[in-house]
Amino acid sequence: MSQAMPALKDCPPIDRHFARLMVRLEKTDVPGLEYAAALASYVVAQGHVCLPRAVFAGDSELDALAECSVVGRPGDFTPLILDGAGRLYLQRYWAYENALIQAVRRRLPEEGTRKKESLEKQIAMAFAGVADETQLLAVSRAVNLPLSLISGGPGTGKTYVAALAMIALAEDAVAEKKTIRFALSAPTGKAAARLKEVLEKGLDKIGCQEAARAMLTVEAKTLHRLIGMTPDSLHCKYNLANPLPVDVVIVDESSMVDLPMMTRLFAALRDDVRVILIGDQNQLSSVEAGHVFGDLAMVFQNGSNPAFTQLLRNYRSEEHGAIARLAQEVNEARTDTALELLRTEPAGVAARVFSKTASMTQHLKELVMRHWGGVASAATVEEAMELFSGFRILCATRAGMWGVESLNRQTEEAMETMMLSKSGGFYKGQPILILQNDYQIGLFNGDIGMVWPDANGVLQVYFTGETGLRAVSPARLPQHETAYAMTIHKSQGSEFGSVLMIVPPGDLPVLTRELVYTGVTRARKHLELWYDESAFRVAVGRRIQRWSGLQDGLKGDALFLL
Repeated sequence: MSQAMPALKDCPPIDRHFARLMVRLEKTDVPGLEYAAALASYVVAQGHVCLPRAVFAGDSELDALAECSVVGRPGDFTPLILDGAGRLYLQRYWAYENALIQAVRRRLPEEGTRKKESLEKQIAMAFAGVADETQLLAVSRAVNLPLSLISGGPGTGKTYVAALAMIALAEDAVAEKKTIRFALSAPTGKAAARLKEVLEKGLDKIGCQEAARAMLTVEAKTLHRLIGMTPDSLHCKYNLANPLPVDVVIVDESSMVDLPMMTRLFAALRDDVRVILIGDQNQLSSVEAGHVFGDLAMVFQNGSNPAFTQLLRNYRSEEHGAIARLAQEVNEARTDTALELLRTEPAGVAARVFSKTASMTQHLKELVMRHWGGVASAATVEEAMELFSGFRILCATRAGMWGVESLNRQTEEAMETMMLSKSGGFYKGQPILILQNDYQIGLFNGDIGMVWPDANGVLQVYFTGETGLRAVSPARLPQHETAYAMTIHKSQGSEFGSVLMIVPPGDLPVLTRELVYTGVTRARKHLELWYDESAFRVAVGRRIQRWSGLQDGLKGDALFLL
């Protein structure tokens, strides 16, 4: 998704301040330097890693920039880096990207790499009948290659494949009288807990030797915890000088991982550590800078590299086929077919076109009471959280009548009769969404909790983490908001039994194919979509574009076919 660049005077203050600093450091007047520096800073906040030359400079301006003392070439230690393709980077983001490129290339399969026959036989024998052909191929690649990517939509068994790979590796270690150390991780606590749950289900379904099971008894952690991120610092406990003491790392929901975090992860690993990345390349990019999983998938897929496996068969489609079909139509940009599917309203999908606002407002109240009316009267916080997780309102934007802020207010008004007295603005059954990382408390952007009284009747906020429920005092919460409605971006990594998704009228830049696809695929059993047809058409026809040099950096002689 391309975007218009703001004029210098319209850039945020922090970007203009950085640009003025570059001009002062340069000391001589260089045409275009201030604006280029401001944009290089600005685009990082928009999710890009660098600024392409076509956006900010012609040939003469590029030549002038290249001669600046504050602008260096790749490898120089200058505030700005200009690469051979004319991409302008902030120094830190060029360093992140270059470090990740080198780490990935060191893990690419060498020409002539052979599979381990004992592992192949074990996979074929142990998992016959419990995985399809493509899943078995993904398992084989995961256990044989230093780096593997497993991509697929909801219901395709991505996490299940990773569990099978872990079982195979553990059994092989037992056979060779060795040990193998695993690390399970994900961007959020909820996703980490789900990864652990899927592994345990896989163990129960397939079984393995006790010695192997002992190796698989491992805690799932957020990426922040795994690498030991230091509060209010870029420092990590585990890094190049002090690598993680593990042999295999599995990261679920990898499409949510931004460039700085992915770079820190690889920096914390020895080169011989096996890395298995699980995600959906068609989902939205990470909130912060980069589109790492999507870029890696694109390079490996186009190069027919065995490190990448795409899982296509949706095992939920037989029961909830309409949601899967709608997601596929959107993903393949078949807008007319998608709209026709919405008009027919097959089982599992309902749709309303924006036309009669009053009736939609009334219907919102009915949906809210139907799904959440019993949350506050639940017997336990666990029961309340389970009821709440069965339904969610997903919005394209925060602002506007059909944005998060408005819908949260409307929902609270609809539930006002169910609420008990508020204490400091909080009330029993109130869902809370964390908006800011707090490493000391261990809460991160995107975490969802529930306000509930403890044994003494004092309101606490309960969160599901890697090790189960934990309570946090409301007074200690980092920046947060009520979470009946949330943006589709924030919903990544979560699934809900039923979803109300809203694509409002207007040509909003945030409306893209990836946004619609991600929203649709958050629903497991039922999706209700409120949409404006014109906005829906624009969204499905528009793709996200994230500027970076990652794909170009990986397309080299290090890519081989097996």
